[in-house]
Amino acid sequence: MNRNILFTLTTLAALAYAPAALAQGQATPDYPQAQTSQLSRASVVDALHDARMAGLVVHGEIYPAADASEADGPTRAQVMAELRAARELGLIAQGERNPLPTAAQRERIRQAGLMALDGRLARRVN
Repeated sequence: MNRNILFTLTTLAALAYAPAALAQGQATPDYPQAQTSQLSRASVVDALHDARMAGLVVHGEIYPAADASEADGPTRAQVMAELRAARELGLIAQGERNPLPTAAQRERIRQAGLMALDGRLARRVN
């Protein structure tokens, strides 16, 4: 019975404190304070319109659109050419066999990729 009385008194004390904390404007985990913006709705709409016109908003998401010319990494043609060169040199892992390329073999594979890139650029020019 003492346990029930203690629990009841503790609950009543907590409930009595909660409105006082809210009245003082203090934030609690259960009652966070509302944040207000210093910008008007019209200024936010104008900023959004300017961002859309500049191409900075893509399908409603607010992050800059990736430029296709900024693509990093090798092209598909380079990867395929390097794969063919590695297969010809017998450097593709099979089962437990995992051969390590020598410096000369790595250079040959790299050159195959560069030749594929040069061929692709030459076809684009013609």
